[in-house]
Amino acid sequence: MQFHPWRKGPYELFGIPIDTEWRSDWKWQRLEKHISPLKKRLVLDVGCGYHCWRMLGAGAKSVIGIDPTLINVMQFELIKKLQGEAPVHLLPIGLSDSIGNKTVRHGVFDGGAIPSPFADRSFKGIERNPASRR
Repeated sequence: MQFHPWRKGPYELFGIPIDTEWRSDWKWQRLEKHISPLKKRLVLDVGCGYHCWRMLGAGAKSVIGIDPTLINVMQFELIKKLQGEAPVHLLPIGLSDSIGNKTVRHGVFDGGAIPSPFADRSFKGIERNPASRR
């Protein structure tokens, strides 16, 4: 069995760089100067896990990520175990399973909505939950 690069990252653990299939750090570099300060905010990260760590590092009080892809959740949990206790969590669910018609008070980050030069589609919007239209 051969080691494969991780899906999202990159990371550095104990001085060892871990290459990744996607360069999520490039997306973060484009985004961070255009968002409101995250200091003391509660943030929902849709579909990643990598950006949860970046938002926590940018001062967020707590970050909850959601991603229905099991490999992304497993990667996140490994990093969290090595990192130690932190106010960051990733749930194995999708957006329509999570907030429904509830209000997120401080902010929602959908990394899939940020155009990427490496994606087949340059934009993926968040589909509004039909139940919230009532």
